[in-house]
Amino acid sequence: MDKCATVSGYFSPSITVMILSMEHDKQQIKAKIAVLFTEIEPAYCCPMISSEHHGICDIQVIIDMATGEIFI
Repeated sequence: MDKCATVSGYFSPSITVMILSMEHDKQQIKAKIAVLFTEIEPAYCCPMISSEHHGICDIQVIIDMATGEIFI
């Protein structure tokens, strides 16, 4: 998800994952997923005030059915 980050903050622990598409054969499962996240950017001038940036990151995940290994 860090490739989709827009600010130099940190990610909220609350995320949402949606499966956009999925296909499989005897060797692997391919899934396209969307991860919805909130990035929190601390305000360096006033630590009590931070700003939130909402984002989405599309990821393709491949799972090898023989080994269970995951490729992103």
